[in-house]
Amino acid sequence: MPDTTAFRESPAASSHCQASLTLGFGDDAGTTRLFDNLHHGPLRVQKALYPEGGKVCHAIVVHPPGGVVGGDQLGITASVGAQAHALLTTPGAAKWYKANGKVSRQQVQLTVEAGAVLEWLPQEAIFFDTAQVRLEQEIRLAADAQYLGC
Repeated sequence: MPDTTAFRESPAASSHCQASLTLGFGDDAGTTRLFDNLHHGPLRVQKALYPEGGKVCHAIVVHPPGGVVGGDQLGITASVGAQAHALLTTPGAAKWYKANGKVSRQQVQLTVEAGAVLEWLPQEAIFFDTAQVRLEQEIRLAADAQYLGC
């Protein structure tokens, strides 16, 4: 899970968007369920969807402000339990705007347990002139887990 306490305690970041999302998926007798869905700030999952049937849980991550500006801090943590299958995406391109001298940051931490599958397929990112962005992504896979991401 990203350390979002630094986001909330930093005086320099206090006037900027600070958001975190923690998701946990698990297998429930052959159906993948979104068991944990915790958020702080404007970063959420619209709802769990099943367009491929119960085995694959689709979750659309939304950031209602529509863009990220200098100083904003976003953290996304998702874990997929044994034998579960989740697909995470976004409804549109992420837009990273002017920095105003401050760095925007996004931390993504993904964990996939034994026999599980995670598809991390957010839409493209658009970086505007003078955007200062730090993107961090960490993926932890069990020996027989599967991951598809971009």
